[in-house]
Amino acid sequence: MDLVRNELPDVSTLAIGDGANDVSMINAAHVGNKKFVFLKEKFKRMYLLFLNSQKALAFEVRKVLKLSVLVTTLCLNSGTSVA
Repeated sequence: MDLVRNELPDVSTLAIGDGANDVSMINAAHVGNKKFVFLKEKFKRMYLLFLNSQKALAFEVRKVLKLSVLVTTLCLNSGTSVA
């Protein structure tokens, strides 16, 4: 970016980055767009939270299923009606 700005002083530069490694380029440009970087990180965090909540939900469902199997087994062994 500095090379273009130095060699072509009458030209305006635009930089659009999609990652943290683009920050210096964006800052060196006449016009820079960092919003995509922040949106990308925000959605990444939201996606990770979604995945973690899905894993937590699956864990809780497995616990409930194991408990229901245990209760059913205990009822069947004791001769109590499951329904």
